[in-house]
Amino acid sequence: KSRPKDGAIYSWRAETLRRLGRWKEARADCEKAMRFAPDYAFSWEIAGRLALSAAEDEKAFALLDRAYRLDPSHQMAALWRAEAAWKTGRLAAAWKDLDAVAPLPVLTAWNAPAPDGKALSRPEREAAFWALADDAVRARPRDGFAWALRGRALVDAGRMKEALVDLTRAAVFGGAARGHALAWRGRAALLLGAFARAEADLSAALKISSVTVYRAWRAEARWRTGSIRSALSELDA
Repeated sequence: KSRPKDGAIYSWRAETLRRLGRWKEARADCEKAMRFAPDYAFSWEIAGRLALSAAEDEKAFALLDRAYRLDPSHQMAALWRAEAAWKTGRLAAAWKDLDAVAPLPVLTAWNAPAPDGKALSRPEREAAFWALADDAVRARPRDGFAWALRGRALVDAGRMKEALVDLTRAAVFGGAARGHALAWRGRAALLLGAFARAEADLSAALKISSVTVYRAWRAEARWRTGSIRSALSELDA
């Protein structure tokens, strides 16, 4: 209401409405977001995800392709584009997207549809994700990504204590695996209500890898610690 021509704000409200299942309102906000901020990749990603939910797969592919081209570092756009590619019969393109963004086959298990082309339910995805993440740790105990991804699987399953152990271990390995681990440890802290800890971990993660969703999580942590101006500045960025 205070910033009626801010495309980024419209896109975040659209995402909130999407999560609440208020599809029509979410689409209306996406249209405004894309009009006011046509170069903001997240707006196009949300519009693509809404199209996927409505089984408008060709439209979804076009929207997600636009999102990824606007910001090639935006991995979630590539992952959702892979699903749209799969559903429209572009199998080679789907696997190319997944291979490009997945440090381990674990992410493929989480994001890819079942072999018969049907989308996996969330419990099925969580089970597949956990099984492969656990196997990856056992097979590659010196791979920081394996520990980080199992930690992520534990966060998704709500097993926070175990998640924090795995993510802390992953952070020791350094490099990109450390950034991934710190971000998800920050996410776990956010879910546990440890907002100052969450901001610290997410800030450290962003020094390693500037991922849009990490910034959104840090904005939430800052908002919840009362740093409203800083949170809004983060969302603007």
